[in-house]
Amino acid sequence: MDGRLKVLQLVNDANDHLRLPITLDNVDMSLPVKKQDGAGVDRNTGVQLQGIPGMGYKGSVEVFYNRHDLDELFGGAGVIAKARTNGEITAQWLIDQLNVKYGLYLELAEVEDFVLPEFPSLETTHPIEIVVKEHSWNWAGTVTVETTFGNPLLESVVIVRLLPVLVHPVDPKDLGSARRSGYMTTWNFDFTAYKSELLIDPRNGRWANFNRVREIGALAGLPAWNNNGVQDMPTSAVPGSNTKFQRVMVQPYASGSVLAPIMFHYDLNW
Repeated sequence: MDGRLKVLQLVNDANDHLRLPITLDNVDMSLPVKKQDGAGVDRNTGVQLQGIPGMGYKGSVEVFYNRHDLDELFGGAGVIAKARTNGEITAQWLIDQLNVKYGLYLELAEVEDFVLPEFPSLETTHPIEIVVKEHSWNWAGTVTVETTFGNPLLESVVIVRLLPVLVHPVDPKDLGSARRSGYMTTWNFDFTAYKSELLIDPRNGRWANFNRVREIGALAGLPAWNNNGVQDMPTSAVPGSNTKFQRVMVQPYASGSVLAPIMFHYDLNW
């Protein structure tokens, strides 16, 4: 995935007054620059956005965000990333192991080339250093992966056998984001009765009567959210839409208490 998209998502989520969502189609992005202590911002990275003439924005602005730092994530005495394989090791396999085991989303293209060692026998272990490229959009730093060849004996790795008591979250929101999923909330709700009130402003592609749209959305269980661009399309043209309906109005970006996309499905005839 293009790391720039994650940065632009942060920009869109944090700014409620955009005329239209900021995308790679309407802005150019400079390479990310490390911000030193004392630069006047509480973030470790800056990037310049430059409007593309004729595409909706002009001028430029610098935005600041934090790249994930592998040194900080894996820092501390004796802390090291670990991987184990019982087959052939490739560079992509090692990145995939880090992503799955530690919940990262590193891309192989974001790290410097590294040498894969040979594993002549079972239980052979080698350290492999992963160094992020200087201008990675989302990552910085270095981590050494202690990589071992061979399947371990369970008794050698399951050291703690008296497991903690299972604890269930009080609120389902604790399982993930605190923001309500617009997709899950609206996917099966029939908005046909309200289609004449779901109006899109042809001048800017946003909801024309947003206060009423929010009242209608509340009927499906949506809390408050913000007005962004909307598209009205047949469900057959929208991946993931509910095809038991004929058409859907999609708001692909939202902020506030709702996680986009939001889908208002309806039929042409009542």
